[in-house]
Amino acid sequence: MKDTEFGLIPKYRDLEFYKKNPIVKFDTTYQKASYKVFAIFIIDTQKMEPDVLEFRQPDYSSGDEFMELIKQVKRRSIINCPVDIKPDDKILTLYTCYYEIPDSRFIVMARQLRQYETPVVDVGLAVKNPAPLYPDRWYKKFGGKKPKFDDTATTTKS
Repeated sequence: MKDTEFGLIPKYRDLEFYKKNPIVKFDTTYQKASYKVFAIFIIDTQKMEPDVLEFRQPDYSSGDEFMELIKQVKRRSIINCPVDIKPDDKILTLYTCYYEIPDSRFIVMARQLRQYETPVVDVGLAVKNPAPLYPDRWYKKFGGKKPKFDDTATTTKS
C-alpha cells in the first residue's frame, strides 16, 4: 500500500484490492517493518453487542489466548487471506470508522514479516469468505443469518 491515509483501509473489502496490496509497510521513528494482511473485518464497538471482540488488547497471558483471538478474527474476516499466524507473531491493527453502521469499525490486521521471510503472499489462494461473522446490527440492517462455527475445526493455515 503506497498511500499513507487511513481512508484506504475500507478498500480492503475488495478482493482485487487485497490481492494488489497484501503487504502493508508501517514505518515509525524507531522501526521500518512490513506486514502480511491476514484479516479484514467489521466490528461493533457498542458494549451491549453480544459479539464484541476486544481486538486492541496489547498483551496475552498465553499463546493459546492469543490464538483464540486470531481464530475469532479469522471468523469475521471478509476475505480468507492465505497467511499463517503463530503465537509469537507481532500484529499490526489498523482501523477506521465504518459509517454504514454507527459505532462500528473497519479493521485490517496484519502480522509482521518474520526474520528471513520474504514479503510475498500467494494471493491466488485468497478468496472472499462466503460466511464471515458480522456484528448483530449488520444483520439487522442488511439481512442474512449469522454463521455457526464448529469450534473443533482450526481456522488458521499452516
